[in-house]
Amino acid sequence: MALSIEQPKQEDCNHPGEEPHLRDKLSPELLTVLEACQVLRISRWTLYDLIRSRAIETIKIGRIRRIPISSISRYIRRKLSEDLE
Repeated sequence: MALSIEQPKQEDCNHPGEEPHLRDKLSPELLTVLEACQVLRISRWTLYDLIRSRAIETIKIGRIRRIPISSISRYIRRKLSEDLE
């Protein structure tokens, strides 16, 4: 006998008062290591070197590490200003 798992409807996934199309426009505040690598187009090894050297700030939630988008933006701005000097 096969069990059927019903997927939640799109309107069930929204927060109260939130427009259904708004959820699609929101971007995450925190990225995984893999997502940050994709944004910066660098390897995991390079990203971990940047984290160890404190060039990019991270936060830990339990045992997982997340990279704030703001941290990546600051890093990019710093690198741009260094390259322009």
